[in-house]
Amino acid sequence: MSHHHYDTEGFVLGHLDIKESSRLLYLLTADFGLVLALAQGAREPRSKMRANLQDFSLLRVGLVRGKEFWRLTSAMEFGWFSKILVDAETRVWVAKIFSLLRRLVQGEVKDQELFLIIKNSFLAPTRDANYELTLMARILAHLGYLRKADLKRSPPELFQAVNQALVSSQL
Repeated sequence: MSHHHYDTEGFVLGHLDIKESSRLLYLLTADFGLVLALAQGAREPRSKMRANLQDFSLLRVGLVRGKEFWRLTSAMEFGWFSKILVDAETRVWVAKIFSLLRRLVQGEVKDQELFLIIKNSFLAPTRDANYELTLMARILAHLGYLRKADLKRSPPELFQAVNQALVSSQL
């Protein structure tokens, strides 16, 4: 059986440490949706990938489909994304968005648009006061938890609509 190797980008939404030295990543990818990727031996001191497998990072990854999980064959961090996370306030906010994504995104469904909504929002050169609210609203609207028309509402109304969507979907 030949193992096809895929090269893609992924946000690390979270992880589980398993066995003595491996790490299972919740990876939101551009090409496969939300996947579980096993980084074997990633927690060993001599592991080359170890430094790059932090939660809430954006990686260029090599993946091979395994029996149970995808297997991570390489991981390179995008420096520009880690620079954003130097700010503690931003880290808290990104953690919120990423844990929301982990609950909202159901399994391996290719959704490049969702991936780009998130990536492009972080690439924006400036972030206004409503940046977080806007991103959350765009994610919810894209996934069908919020009407697209709601995105045009004023920030206080949008805030209410987002909260209502989160409550009604029990997130």
